[in-house]
Amino acid sequence: MNPFHKDLAELNLDKLQSVSSEMTLADLVTEFNSKNFGAFGVTDESGALVGIVSERDLLLRTKPSDFSRWGEIKISTIMSKKIFSLDFDKSIADAIQMMSRMEFRHLPIKKDNEYLILSARTLLDLVISNYQEICDKFGTLKDWDTHTGHIHEENHLFLGKSDTLDTGTFLFAPIKEVGGSDLLKVDAELSIAQLWQTMSDAHLPVAAISAWGTLLKGVVTERDFITKVFPKGESELSKPTKSLMTEKPHHMMLKHHIVYALNNMGKYRYRNVLIVDEDKFPVLNAELIHFLKFFSKIIEANASANA
Repeated sequence: MNPFHKDLAELNLDKLQSVSSEMTLADLVTEFNSKNFGAFGVTDESGALVGIVSERDLLLRTKPSDFSRWGEIKISTIMSKKIFSLDFDKSIADAIQMMSRMEFRHLPIKKDNEYLILSARTLLDLVISNYQEICDKFGTLKDWDTHTGHIHEENHLFLGKSDTLDTGTFLFAPIKEVGGSDLLKVDAELSIAQLWQTMSDAHLPVAAISAWGTLLKGVVTERDFITKVFPKGESELSKPTKSLMTEKPHHMMLKHHIVYALNNMGKYRYRNVLIVDEDKFPVLNAELIHFLKFFSKIIEANASANA
């Protein structure tokens, strides 16, 4: 069952889609929405790969005061120019460890004279499919009472087997083992322009929308800006954040099983899990990259135990 020992060659990876470094940010928005990719390779006039640009770059490396000039500003001003890649003959474990240490959500995979693309989403789906029995046993978690346990015993047993990569019982660990990043909390009446600037300044791709600074009302992610704001133009920026947010977002507590988070992310295709405390006050954002870091720790612990 252990998927981590497999080679990248065993995965059906897509070819890295590329855009020109001379493309404008306005045209990049169109590309993101038409292709539904989270990142593109960036090539120069000779066709050489010179960078990577993601949806996150488009939100967090820009500011609303420049939005009117997006028809002139080139991709080259916001792309990541230092390219890291992994060879096609490396293992999935190698990819997870590299992506988690460098905090890459997308990693070019070099095969002969071309590049494929490996995403954190692909790896998450791989884990779910390889531990399907466990994932099916637990299902998703959308509504719950704070007094409901959802906590596994410390020894992490499943069908009488101890915790190994083969049994997959590490998925019973609480989400607190995954952790997360600081969660930006803003008021629902804040303008979208102010929200964008705040997210860019904090370099955080997700904002929890709250009432009175406590009650969770909704969430806004970089994807919301890509699909709902940037294509429509400057008129959207003056609207309140509540017009953009997803209301009543799914959320979990630090004590909930990791398997619930994986199932929710797999089924509903979101990239983040909002973590709340016992009073359902938002405290952390667990992103795909945090789950990769957790998997990396499990891989390293398993390797040490078998050494």
